[in-house]
Amino acid sequence: MMDVVSKHFRPEFLNRVDESVVFHPLGQEHIKSIASIQLERLAK
Repeated sequence: MMDVVSKHFRPEFLNRVDESVVFHPLGQEHIKSIASIQLERLAK
C-alpha cells in the first residue's frame, strides 16, 4: 500500500501520518442499504 501512496504524496506529508486504514469498496447491496437509511432519516 505504501508504494501506491508514496507515488501520490510527498515524503514530508507521509512522515506526518501515524496510522493508515484500508477500506474495501462497498458492494451494491451496502450502498442501497446506506441510501435507504439516509432517506428514512431525511423523511423524519
